[in-house]
Amino acid sequence: MTAKRANIEQEMLREFIKIAKEHEYPLVLGQGSDNRIKLEGNLYFQFGDLRVDTPSSHVVIEVETAGGVTNLVKYWYCFKKRIITKPIVLLHIFKTSSKSDYGSHLLLWDYLWSSMNNDLGNQIVAKRFKVGTVNELGDALKYFKEAILGKIKWYTQRRLTEHIWLRAFGTMPKFPFGELQICSAVMCKKPAIKINKGD
Repeated sequence: MTAKRANIEQEMLREFIKIAKEHEYPLVLGQGSDNRIKLEGNLYFQFGDLRVDTPSSHVVIEVETAGGVTNLVKYWYCFKKRIITKPIVLLHIFKTSSKSDYGSHLLLWDYLWSSMNNDLGNQIVAKRFKVGTVNELGDALKYFKEAILGKIKWYTQRRLTEHIWLRAFGTMPKFPFGELQICSAVMCKKPAIKINKGD
């Protein structure tokens, strides 16, 4: 990583560090041995640019200064391999210089996250933020504070397409709906079911 990129990441993380310290949560930064997800042999993933371990989850911040989706999809791999078992709240921040930056990366991010969410369910909640300057971090800072205080609503959102329905039930759906969307709220007493009607 270049010195310039490192400085941008540090600038972005500074406000998150303040919030964690205000609420007396220990945090882990950088590429030290205490911030690694061990793989095979000497291989490892960095466990976020910043991580706060709460009693219920790992709250992880990844800052991108050159685009990419590795820092999203690596958690899919880790959960499937059971390298990580504790739930994760992921804030993925893309530092941009213009509105058009990372357009294809963000499109791919959204696609991958939809697939991860369907596959992993309540093991991870991920949200991306596109910011130009530190002054635009307001929404991310608010979300981070809610995450470390345990106020994020954990839910699984499923979209049952005709393909998934056919695989699950062996027959095509006979109702006039474009999509059946089921949201199972873990923190709620009853699951919520939403149906989006087709045109």
